[in-house]
Amino acid sequence: MIQIHRVPTPPARDAEPHPVVHALADVEAEVLRDLVGHDDFSESARARTARLFGSDYADQPHWVALVDGTDPATCAPADVLGFASMILMRKQDLQTAQVWVGVRPGARSRGIGRALFEAALAEGIAHGRTVWQAYADSPDATGRPDAIVPTSGAGAVDPDRPASRWLVADGWTLELCETPSRLDLTPDLLRRAASALEEGADSDGYVLASWGDSTPPEHREGVCRVMERMSTDPPAGGMEYDPSVWTPERLVDSEHRQVVAGQRSVVTVALHAGTGEVAAYTHLAWPEENPAGVWQEETLVLPHHRGHGLGMWTKLANLARLVEANPEARRVHTWNAVENRPMLAINDALGFVPVGVEGCWQKRL
Repeated sequence: MIQIHRVPTPPARDAEPHPVVHALADVEAEVLRDLVGHDDFSESARARTARLFGSDYADQPHWVALVDGTDPATCAPADVLGFASMILMRKQDLQTAQVWVGVRPGARSRGIGRALFEAALAEGIAHGRTVWQAYADSPDATGRPDAIVPTSGAGAVDPDRPASRWLVADGWTLELCETPSRLDLTPDLLRRAASALEEGADSDGYVLASWGDSTPPEHREGVCRVMERMSTDPPAGGMEYDPSVWTPERLVDSEHRQVVAGQRSVVTVALHAGTGEVAAYTHLAWPEENPAGVWQEETLVLPHHRGHGLGMWTKLANLARLVEANPEARRVHTWNAVENRPMLAINDALGFVPVGVEGCWQKRL
C-alpha cells in the first residue's frame, strides 16, 4: 500500500530542504540513472526547494508516493517510491499543465505512477487546465514500421517503451520529437572555442559580449526580445505554447531564482556594432553540485541577423567562457526539435552526438 502526499511549499526559496524533498531528489536521481545512465539531469534538494517555492510566473507543486504509514516529516529516501511534479504557468499558457512522473524501477507496475498522475490531474483541473503536456525519452525508432510518428511528421519513438504504452493507452498524442545530444569537451574543441574569441563572424559589424549569472542592465531589454522569440521561433509541432512576454523585471527574477537554486551560467551574445542590438544569444548552465554536466539552454539568432555565422560564433565563444568559469565542465547536453535543421547542423559541426529521442506528448481534456 502507498499514500500520495503533496510536498509542502517551503517558507522561503532558500529554506532548508524538507526531509521529503531530500527523498524526492534521491528518487529522481535513481529514475534518471535508469533512463539515461547518468546523473547530469538530476536536481538537488536545494534546487527542488527553490522550484517548490514557485514565483510570480509559475507554480510548481510536487507529490510523492510514500510507503503506507510513513511520516513525511521524518521519511528516509527508501520510504519514497515515486514522485510527480507539475508546472502551472501564471501569466501565460493558462490552459496548460506540464507534468512529470517518475517511479523507482523496483516499484513499477503497481499503479504508483497512475496514482501520482491522478493527484496532479486533480489539481490541474481545479486550476482550469485543459491541455496537458508530458515529455518521455525513447530510443530513436525511425525506420521501424510500428514506430509512433508525431503529428509534425519528423522523428519517431519506440512504441514498446513503458511511457509510450501508458501515454497512448491514456489518450495522449505525440506532437513533436526532439533530439537530445551530448558534446564532450575535447582539447581540440576547446582550441576551436578559444580561437572563436579572437575571430569575427562571417561578416564584419558584430562584437561579442559575455557575462555570468546576471545580465548587465544595458542588455536586459535586448535579451528579453530574444527570450520572447524563443517562445515562437523554434519548431513546436502541435504543442500549445503561448507567446511569452519578458520584461527586465522578469529576467532579473528568473536569474535570481536560478542562483538561489544553485545553478550557475555563462552567456555570450553577438551585438550589432552599429545599433548595439542583441543579434544572437546563447546560454549554458550547470548545477554547482555537479559541474561536470552542463546544459545548453537558449540559443537564438534574430531573423534579420541570420546568415552571418552568428550561431556558431557565439556557441563556440561561450564554450570558451564556460571552461574559464567552470574548469570542471566535461560535457554539454542539448535538445532540439528534429525538424530544426539549422540548429542541428551547428550542433553536428560542433561535435554533438544524438543520444535518442525525447517525445513531446499532449492531451486535451
